[in-house]
Amino acid sequence: MRRAATIVLVAGFFACRSGTDSASLADASGTGAASTPSTASTPTPSRAVEAPAVAKARTVRVAWDEGTVTARLQALAMTEASYAKRDVYSWTTRAQIDALRTSGKLLVAKSTDGAKSPFVWLLESLAKQTGDTGALATILTTDTRFERRRYAWTAAYATVLGLLDKRYGDELVHVKLRPDAVYLSLDPSRVPALSATDLEGKPVTLARLVADPSRIAAIYHVRKGLDVPSPFREIVLVNEEAIVAYGVGTPRVIAELEAEKRLLRDLAALPDVEARTHAPRRARERAKHFDSAAPANAKMVEHWDRSLAFPIPRYELDGAHLRDVLAALEGAHVASPPIEVPTLGATDE
Repeated sequence: MRRAATIVLVAGFFACRSGTDSASLADASGTGAASTPSTASTPTPSRAVEAPAVAKARTVRVAWDEGTVTARLQALAMTEASYAKRDVYSWTTRAQIDALRTSGKLLVAKSTDGAKSPFVWLLESLAKQTGDTGALATILTTDTRFERRRYAWTAAYATVLGLLDKRYGDELVHVKLRPDAVYLSLDPSRVPALSATDLEGKPVTLARLVADPSRIAAIYHVRKGLDVPSPFREIVLVNEEAIVAYGVGTPRVIAELEAEKRLLRDLAALPDVEARTHAPRRARERAKHFDSAAPANAKMVEHWDRSLAFPIPRYELDGAHLRDVLAALEGAHVASPPIEVPTLGATDE
Protein backbone atom coordinates (compact mmCIF):
# COMPACT_ATOMS: atom_id res chain seq x y z
CA MET A 1 0.00 0.00 0.00
CA ARG A 2 2.82 2.38 0.91
CA ARG A 3 4.55 1.55 -2.38
CA ALA A 4 1.36 2.30 -4.34
CA ALA A 5 0.98 5.67 -2.62
CA THR A 6 4.57 6.53 -3.42
CA ILE A 7 4.08 5.68 -7.10
CA VAL A 8 0.99 7.88 -7.29
CA LEU A 9 2.82 10.77 -5.61
CA VAL A 10 5.81 10.47 -7.92
CA ALA A 11 3.50 10.46 -10.92
CA GLY A 12 1.75 13.53 -9.57
CA PHE A 13 5.07 15.27 -9.06
CA PHE A 14 5.99 14.96 -12.74
CA ALA A 15 2.50 15.74 -13.96
CA CYS A 16 2.23 18.92 -11.91
CA ARG A 17 5.46 20.17 -13.43
CA SER A 18 4.32 19.72 -16.99
CA GLY A 19 0.69 20.77 -16.70
CA THR A 20 -1.02 23.87 -15.36
CA ASP A 21 -0.40 23.64 -11.60
CA SER A 22 2.50 22.98 -13.67
CA ALA A 23 4.88 25.81 -14.25
CA SER A 24 5.90 24.59 -10.84
CA LEU A 25 8.05 26.95 -8.96
CA ALA A 26 7.60 29.77 -11.39
CA ASP A 27 4.12 29.92 -12.65
CA ALA A 28 1.42 28.87 -10.28
CA SER A 29 -0.67 30.92 -7.98
CA GLY A 30 -2.78 31.27 -4.90
CA THR A 31 -5.35 33.96 -4.28
CA GLY A 32 -8.10 34.73 -1.81
CA ALA A 33 -10.93 35.89 -3.98
CA ALA A 34 -13.33 35.88 -1.09
CA SER A 35 -10.91 37.19 1.50
CA THR A 36 -11.53 40.12 3.78
CA PRO A 37 -8.73 42.66 3.26
CA SER A 38 -6.70 43.34 6.37
CA THR A 39 -6.23 46.95 7.37
CA ALA A 40 -2.49 46.33 7.16
CA SER A 41 -2.66 45.11 3.58
CA THR A 42 -2.91 46.90 0.28
CA PRO A 43 -6.07 45.96 -1.64
CA THR A 44 -5.37 44.11 -4.84
CA PRO A 45 -6.10 46.36 -7.81
CA SER A 46 -8.57 45.04 -10.37
CA ARG A 47 -6.21 45.93 -13.17
CA ALA A 48 -2.44 45.97 -13.49
CA VAL A 49 -0.88 49.40 -13.79
CA GLU A 50 1.58 50.15 -16.53
CA ALA A 51 4.47 52.05 -15.01
CA PRO A 52 5.45 55.30 -16.70
CA ALA A 53 8.52 55.12 -18.92
CA VAL A 54 10.34 57.63 -16.72
CA ALA A 55 10.42 54.98 -13.99
CA LYS A 56 13.28 53.41 -15.92
CA ALA A 57 15.48 56.28 -14.76
CA ARG A 58 15.24 55.27 -11.08
CA THR A 59 18.41 53.97 -9.55
CA VAL A 60 17.72 50.79 -7.64
CA ARG A 61 20.13 49.18 -5.22
CA VAL A 62 19.90 45.43 -4.65
CA ALA A 63 20.59 44.90 -0.96
CA TRP A 64 22.55 41.65 -1.26
CA ASP A 65 24.77 42.88 -4.14
CA GLU A 66 27.87 43.90 -2.25
CA GLY A 67 31.00 42.33 -0.86
CA THR A 68 32.81 39.17 -1.85
CA VAL A 69 31.29 36.30 -3.80
CA THR A 70 31.00 34.39 -0.53
CA ALA A 71 29.25 37.30 1.18
CA ARG A 72 26.75 37.62 -1.67
CA LEU A 73 25.96 33.91 -1.67
CA GLN A 74 25.55 33.97 2.11
CA ALA A 75 23.04 36.80 1.71
CA LEU A 76 21.08 34.67 -0.77
CA ALA A 77 21.24 31.48 1.32
CA MET A 78 17.96 29.78 2.21
CA THR A 79 18.02 27.52 5.26
CA GLU A 80 15.54 26.31 7.84
CA ALA A 81 16.72 29.10 10.14
CA SER A 82 16.46 31.83 7.52
CA TYR A 83 13.84 31.42 4.82
CA ALA A 84 11.25 34.18 5.36
CA LYS A 85 12.15 36.76 2.72
CA ARG A 86 10.06 39.80 1.87
CA ASP A 87 11.23 40.05 -1.77
CA VAL A 88 10.92 37.05 -4.06
CA TYR A 89 11.00 36.39 -7.82
CA SER A 90 8.92 34.27 -10.15
CA TRP A 91 9.50 33.36 -13.81
CA THR A 92 6.49 33.38 -16.10
CA THR A 93 5.56 33.50 -19.77
CA ARG A 94 4.88 36.50 -21.97
CA ALA A 95 1.34 35.23 -22.48
CA GLN A 96 0.76 35.34 -18.74
CA ILE A 97 2.15 38.86 -18.59
CA ASP A 98 -0.38 39.88 -21.23
CA ALA A 99 -3.12 38.32 -19.10
CA LEU A 100 -1.78 40.12 -16.02
CA ARG A 101 -2.10 43.49 -17.76
CA THR A 102 -5.82 42.81 -18.14
CA SER A 103 -6.74 40.99 -14.95
CA GLY A 104 -4.38 42.49 -12.39
CA LYS A 105 -4.33 39.06 -10.73
CA LEU A 106 -0.87 37.77 -9.90
CA LEU A 107 -1.89 34.44 -8.35
CA VAL A 108 -3.78 32.36 -10.86
CA ALA A 109 -3.08 28.61 -10.61
CA LYS A 110 -5.37 26.46 -8.43
CA SER A 111 -4.71 23.22 -6.60
CA THR A 112 -7.36 21.55 -8.74
CA ASP A 113 -5.44 22.30 -11.96
CA GLY A 114 -3.85 19.10 -13.25
CA ALA A 115 -2.58 16.25 -11.09
CA LYS A 116 -2.06 16.77 -7.37
CA SER A 117 1.36 18.15 -6.59
CA PRO A 118 3.43 16.99 -3.58
CA PHE A 119 2.54 20.36 -2.00
CA VAL A 120 -1.21 19.78 -2.23
CA TRP A 121 -0.85 16.10 -1.30
CA LEU A 122 1.03 16.97 1.89
CA LEU A 123 -1.36 19.73 2.98
CA GLU A 124 -4.34 17.44 2.50
CA SER A 125 -2.61 14.75 4.57
CA LEU A 126 -1.86 17.20 7.39
CA ALA A 127 -5.48 18.40 7.33
CA LYS A 128 -6.49 14.98 8.62
CA GLN A 129 -4.50 15.50 11.82
CA THR A 130 -5.92 16.85 15.05
CA GLY A 131 -4.76 19.99 16.83
CA ASP A 132 -3.47 23.26 15.39
CA THR A 133 -1.54 21.58 12.56
CA GLY A 134 -4.66 19.88 11.23
CA ALA A 135 -6.77 23.00 11.74
CA LEU A 136 -4.35 25.26 9.86
CA ALA A 137 -3.84 22.75 7.04
CA THR A 138 -7.62 22.56 6.69
CA ILE A 139 -7.79 26.34 6.34
CA LEU A 140 -5.07 26.28 3.69
CA THR A 141 -6.91 23.63 1.67
CA THR A 142 -10.48 24.93 2.02
CA ASP A 143 -10.42 28.71 2.60
CA THR A 144 -10.90 30.57 -0.70
CA ARG A 145 -8.23 33.09 0.35
CA PHE A 146 -5.64 30.40 -0.25
CA GLU A 147 -7.02 28.59 -3.29
CA ARG A 148 -4.66 30.18 -5.82
CA ARG A 149 -0.90 30.33 -5.85
CA ARG A 150 2.32 31.25 -7.60
CA TYR A 151 5.70 29.61 -7.12
CA ALA A 152 8.75 31.76 -6.47
CA TRP A 153 12.28 31.89 -5.10
CA THR A 154 14.67 34.47 -3.69
CA ALA A 155 17.09 34.45 -6.64
CA ALA A 156 16.13 34.30 -10.31
CA TYR A 157 19.15 32.21 -11.34
CA ALA A 158 18.12 29.38 -9.03
CA THR A 159 15.04 28.52 -11.12
CA VAL A 160 15.74 30.04 -14.54
CA LEU A 161 16.43 26.64 -16.15
CA GLY A 162 13.43 24.98 -14.54
CA LEU A 163 13.34 21.62 -12.79
CA LEU A 164 12.52 19.11 -15.51
CA ASP A 165 12.72 19.61 -19.28
CA LYS A 166 10.68 22.79 -19.45
CA ARG A 167 11.49 26.34 -18.42
CA TYR A 168 8.85 28.44 -16.71
CA GLY A 169 9.12 31.46 -19.00
CA ASP A 170 11.51 34.33 -19.70
CA GLU A 171 9.69 37.16 -17.90
CA LEU A 172 10.77 37.82 -14.33
CA VAL A 173 8.24 39.05 -11.76
CA HIS A 174 9.35 40.77 -8.56
CA VAL A 175 6.99 40.31 -5.60
CA LYS A 176 7.11 42.25 -2.32
CA LEU A 177 5.19 40.97 0.69
CA ARG A 178 3.54 43.12 3.36
CA PRO A 179 5.91 43.90 6.27
CA ASP A 180 3.92 41.86 8.80
CA ALA A 181 3.68 38.82 6.53
CA VAL A 182 4.06 35.32 7.95
CA TYR A 183 5.72 32.36 6.28
CA LEU A 184 4.88 28.76 6.96
CA SER A 185 7.55 26.06 6.73
CA LEU A 186 6.22 22.82 5.26
CA ASP A 187 8.67 19.93 5.47
CA PRO A 188 7.56 16.34 6.16
CA SER A 189 11.09 15.38 7.25
CA ARG A 190 10.83 17.68 10.26
CA VAL A 191 8.79 17.49 13.46
CA PRO A 192 6.48 19.30 13.39
CA ALA A 193 6.01 19.30 9.61
CA LEU A 194 4.30 22.69 9.76
CA SER A 195 5.67 25.74 11.58
CA ALA A 196 5.57 29.51 11.15
CA THR A 197 7.79 32.59 11.37
CA ASP A 198 7.53 36.28 10.59
CA LEU A 199 9.89 38.23 8.35
CA GLU A 200 12.20 38.92 11.29
CA GLY A 201 12.59 35.21 11.94
CA LYS A 202 10.47 35.23 15.08
CA PRO A 203 8.29 32.15 15.60
CA VAL A 204 4.53 32.52 15.25
CA THR A 205 2.27 29.95 16.90
CA LEU A 206 -0.04 27.93 14.69
CA ALA A 207 -2.87 28.62 17.12
CA ARG A 208 -2.52 32.34 16.42
CA LEU A 209 -2.74 31.72 12.68
CA VAL A 210 -5.73 29.43 13.04
CA ALA A 211 -7.50 32.29 14.82
CA ASP A 212 -6.40 34.82 12.18
CA PRO A 213 -4.75 33.39 9.03
CA SER A 214 -4.82 36.70 7.11
CA ARG A 215 -1.07 37.36 7.61
CA ILE A 216 -0.05 34.09 5.94
CA ALA A 217 1.68 35.12 2.72
CA ALA A 218 3.84 32.22 1.61
CA ILE A 219 4.86 28.66 2.36
CA TYR A 220 8.48 27.48 2.28
CA HIS A 221 7.99 23.95 0.97
CA VAL A 222 10.92 21.53 1.28
CA ARG A 223 11.06 17.95 0.03
CA LYS A 224 14.13 15.79 0.61
CA GLY A 225 12.65 12.33 1.13
CA LEU A 226 12.26 9.30 -1.08
CA ASP A 227 8.59 10.14 -1.72
CA VAL A 228 9.69 12.56 -4.47
CA PRO A 229 11.93 11.75 -7.46
CA SER A 230 14.46 14.43 -6.53
CA PRO A 231 14.83 16.89 -3.65
CA PHE A 232 13.52 20.38 -4.27
CA ARG A 233 12.47 23.54 -2.48
CA GLU A 234 10.01 26.26 -3.42
CA ILE A 235 8.32 29.33 -2.05
CA VAL A 236 4.59 29.08 -2.65
CA LEU A 237 2.79 32.42 -2.61
CA VAL A 238 -0.73 31.67 -1.38
CA ASN A 239 -2.41 34.94 -0.44
CA GLU A 240 -2.77 37.87 -2.82
CA GLU A 241 -3.88 40.13 0.02
CA ALA A 242 -0.46 39.66 1.65
CA ILE A 243 1.32 41.06 -1.42
CA VAL A 244 1.83 44.83 -1.31
CA ALA A 245 3.55 45.20 -4.68
CA TYR A 246 4.71 43.38 -7.78
CA GLY A 247 6.48 44.42 -10.93
CA VAL A 248 7.53 43.21 -14.36
CA GLY A 249 10.13 45.02 -16.48
CA THR A 250 10.68 47.53 -13.67
CA PRO A 251 13.99 49.06 -12.49
CA ARG A 252 13.93 46.61 -9.57
CA VAL A 253 13.67 43.61 -11.90
CA ILE A 254 16.39 44.94 -14.18
CA ALA A 255 18.69 45.67 -11.22
CA GLU A 256 18.17 42.15 -9.83
CA LEU A 257 18.99 40.54 -13.16
CA GLU A 258 22.15 42.63 -13.53
CA ALA A 259 23.28 41.88 -9.97
CA GLU A 260 22.77 38.15 -10.46
CA LYS A 261 24.65 38.17 -13.75
CA ARG A 262 27.57 39.89 -12.02
CA LEU A 263 27.53 37.26 -9.31
CA LEU A 264 27.59 34.40 -11.83
CA ARG A 265 30.41 36.00 -13.82
CA ASP A 266 32.43 36.49 -10.63
CA LEU A 267 31.80 32.90 -9.62
CA ALA A 268 32.80 31.57 -13.04
CA ALA A 269 36.02 33.61 -12.92
CA LEU A 270 37.22 31.85 -9.78
CA PRO A 271 40.02 29.45 -10.80
CA ASP A 272 38.74 26.55 -8.72
CA VAL A 273 35.24 26.91 -10.20
CA GLU A 274 36.25 27.18 -13.86
CA ALA A 275 38.66 24.25 -13.56
CA ARG A 276 36.30 22.16 -11.47
CA THR A 277 35.75 18.66 -12.86
CA HIS A 278 33.80 16.10 -10.94
CA ALA A 279 31.31 13.33 -11.09
CA PRO A 280 27.77 14.68 -10.71
CA ARG A 281 27.00 15.06 -7.02
CA ARG A 282 23.97 13.25 -5.68
CA ALA A 283 21.00 15.58 -5.23
CA ARG A 284 20.11 14.16 -1.82
CA GLU A 285 23.63 14.78 -0.56
CA ARG A 286 23.50 18.37 -1.81
CA ALA A 287 20.11 18.84 -0.16
CA LYS A 288 21.71 18.34 3.25
CA HIS A 289 23.01 21.90 2.91
CA PHE A 290 19.41 23.15 3.10
CA ASP A 291 19.15 22.60 6.83
CA SER A 292 21.64 24.99 8.35
CA ALA A 293 23.85 27.99 7.70
CA ALA A 294 27.28 27.36 6.20
CA PRO A 295 30.11 26.85 8.70
CA ALA A 296 33.03 29.28 8.75
CA ASN A 297 35.22 26.88 6.76
CA ALA A 298 32.56 26.03 4.15
CA LYS A 299 33.62 25.54 0.55
CA MET A 300 32.25 27.76 -2.19
CA VAL A 301 30.11 24.91 -3.49
CA GLU A 302 28.38 24.65 -0.10
CA HIS A 303 27.47 28.35 -0.19
CA TRP A 304 26.19 27.89 -3.74
CA ASP A 305 24.01 24.91 -2.84
CA ARG A 306 22.35 26.86 -0.02
CA SER A 307 21.07 29.44 -2.51
CA LEU A 308 19.45 26.88 -4.82
CA ALA A 309 15.92 25.58 -5.13
CA PHE A 310 16.88 22.47 -7.12
CA PRO A 311 20.12 20.57 -6.28
CA ILE A 312 20.31 18.96 -9.73
CA PRO A 313 23.12 18.74 -12.34
CA ARG A 314 22.01 21.73 -14.45
CA TYR A 315 22.67 23.94 -11.40
CA GLU A 316 26.04 22.39 -10.60
CA LEU A 317 28.86 24.77 -9.67
CA ASP A 318 31.32 24.61 -12.55
CA GLY A 319 32.17 26.82 -15.48
CA ALA A 320 30.05 25.03 -18.06
CA HIS A 321 26.86 24.96 -16.01
CA LEU A 322 27.30 28.53 -14.78
CA ARG A 323 27.54 29.68 -18.39
CA ASP A 324 24.25 27.92 -19.16
CA VAL A 325 22.53 29.67 -16.25
CA LEU A 326 24.10 33.01 -17.18
CA ALA A 327 22.98 32.65 -20.81
CA ALA A 328 19.42 32.06 -19.61
CA LEU A 329 19.51 35.20 -17.46
CA GLU A 330 20.93 37.21 -20.35
CA GLY A 331 18.08 35.94 -22.51
CA ALA A 332 15.41 37.19 -20.10
CA HIS A 333 12.79 39.37 -21.75
CA VAL A 334 12.07 42.75 -20.15
CA ALA A 335 8.40 43.63 -20.48
CA SER A 336 7.62 46.95 -22.12
CA PRO A 337 5.84 48.93 -20.96
CA PRO A 338 6.64 47.71 -17.46
CA ILE A 339 3.94 46.75 -14.97
CA GLU A 340 4.21 48.10 -11.43
CA VAL A 341 1.51 47.62 -8.78
CA PRO A 342 1.56 49.90 -6.96
CA THR A 343 4.24 52.26 -8.27
CA LEU A 344 7.14 52.09 -5.82
CA GLY A 345 9.36 54.96 -4.85
CA ALA A 346 13.13 54.53 -4.78
CA THR A 347 13.07 54.18 -0.97
CA ASP A 348 10.51 51.35 -1.18
CA GLU A 349 12.51 49.15 -3.53
